[in-house]
Amino acid sequence: MVVSQQRGFVTTILSESAAPSPEDGDQHNTGLRSIAHIHEITPYGMLLVSPASCTAIIITSYAQHHDLSLREVAIDARDQRTYVDDGDGCEHPAASAEEISLPISLRGKLLDQDQDRLMAVARRCPIHEMLQSGVPIRIEAEHDT
Repeated sequence: MVVSQQRGFVTTILSESAAPSPEDGDQHNTGLRSIAHIHEITPYGMLLVSPASCTAIIITSYAQHHDLSLREVAIDARDQRTYVDDGDGCEHPAASAEEISLPISLRGKLLDQDQDRLMAVARRCPIHEMLQSGVPIRIEAEHDT
């Protein structure tokens, strides 16, 4: 999943799993397709888009507030599962470790110090912090009254 955000918060989400669309333009060469509807994204894709989008918004907001010449930020969100043991038991969640990586490309006329500041701001994404803290999820039935 790639989240690309331009100045003015124009955001594009690209995915390898999305069906091709006429608006894709040059993305055909990369194997990525624009997401037009949420049903084109897998549940894992939705999870990846969340911290990537939040990070893009934070970077773009900071750059605009501080008059930095950021033209675009692109975040290539990826997940990787590493199995602890190659033997039996890999189907159990405890036998694997999940990791999300967010490689960030900053485009524009930025000084090295501007890039450093934007990367520092990127680490303050509240969605990123929530995911890293291991937020418990409570599932329960609601009863009609």
